[in-house]
Amino acid sequence: MPSTISDFLSLYLQKSATLPPNKRTVERNLRLYAIKTAYSPLFVLIVSLASLRLPLLQPSGFEHLSFAFLFFLPFALSFVQAACLIWLAPWNVVRMAPYGVPLLIAAFVAVVPTVVPEAIIMLLWVPEGFFEEHSYAMKFLGLIVSETTVACSALLILLFVLESDFQAILDEGDLNVRVLRWPEKSAPVEVPIETAKPDLENEQIQGLLLAPVRGPVLQIVAENKYIRVTTQNGEQLLSMSLTAAEEKLDPARGMRIHRSVWLAWDAMGRIIYENGNPRIFATTGTVHPISRKNVKMIRERQEGRDAAE
Repeated sequence: MPSTISDFLSLYLQKSATLPPNKRTVERNLRLYAIKTAYSPLFVLIVSLASLRLPLLQPSGFEHLSFAFLFFLPFALSFVQAACLIWLAPWNVVRMAPYGVPLLIAAFVAVVPTVVPEAIIMLLWVPEGFFEEHSYAMKFLGLIVSETTVACSALLILLFVLESDFQAILDEGDLNVRVLRWPEKSAPVEVPIETAKPDLENEQIQGLLLAPVRGPVLQIVAENKYIRVTTQNGEQLLSMSLTAAEEKLDPARGMRIHRSVWLAWDAMGRIIYENGNPRIFATTGTVHPISRKNVKMIRERQEGRDAAE
């Protein structure tokens, strides 16, 4: 965690240059979904309701303007603001992710810069009699506050209704970020550090392997109707399913990291991301996909092992 504001800003700006692939994917997916949302009936309804504030309130100095004009101006400006927000909010979200900042707050921070152009346009457009007793600075500040309040209220409604969709995008990128609240502080996870010694005598799969190949199993990969078993002494094809093979292994020695791959703890190397998808290097020289739900467990196991060493 940064200790000062300057540290926070330097880290914040530094991360913008070199984002890992999973964060770039989240940023892109958030923008694409936000664009889709901007065309939804829900968004149009919220903007329409917010745009009724001028024609319904009829502030002094606006009496000579038509209802349609008073409605259309904030309606059009809201879509311009939404376009700016669609670019800036995801940018904020992924760069604030290391600090657990909720998507809602990161989006609120992005609202303020987007209302400035809107406030300037409205300040130039409002009749001369409006806010006559105040300076232009006070008029501008008043417009900033009012438009920010309206934008944040609309944003809160959207994120509340679409929380599950936005959360799914964040989870796909393996970000510890929630949409409307701060992430809960979980208790330390106890991760077994020492890898269980292979109990080859009780591993039924050893009886299916040729004598020269038998040994600690490092990985098993499904290949159509076969599986390829790799041990410390070689590899062999077996005609069986990965599920059946998994039942013949010591469960303490490894785990099924993907629907088509079983990997021993000893064989797991570093995790990388390719186009936002997690993959793991194996000591056998191969690279395998990982189910996203298993990434955290594997990392905790590896951190515990490294700490012990």
